[in-house]
Amino acid sequence: MRRIIAVLVSLSAFAPLTAHAEERMSDARFLSASRCLAYESVASLQADGVDYSALRSAVTVGMRDPVISDRARQFQRETRIAGNRARQSERALADLRANRDEACQPFVERGLVQLNTSTARS
Repeated sequence: MRRIIAVLVSLSAFAPLTAHAEERMSDARFLSASRCLAYESVASLQADGVDYSALRSAVTVGMRDPVISDRARQFQRETRIAGNRARQSERALADLRANRDEACQPFVERGLVQLNTSTARS
């Protein structure tokens, strides 16, 4: 019996990280994910090659309270405005990347966002 438990525990360590994408996120986690996903549509960051697809799938699971959805849309608007401003300055673009990296870090750690740091820093 102990061997079976040991095998199951060791196998669970190798479960794909994207399995978490099928669970419904808490509202706080949803807002955190929305903040990260807001950078997906920023034109000045498109060349960085960040893959948000697993996080986008995780966010679509479950319905949200309108207040939470409105807050997520507000993140999109604010980030789009910041992205438009960043086109005018390399320093602003570097700050935008740093903000994106910070917002997405928890999801990079879980494998829901693939951040290509070699192109993001060049």
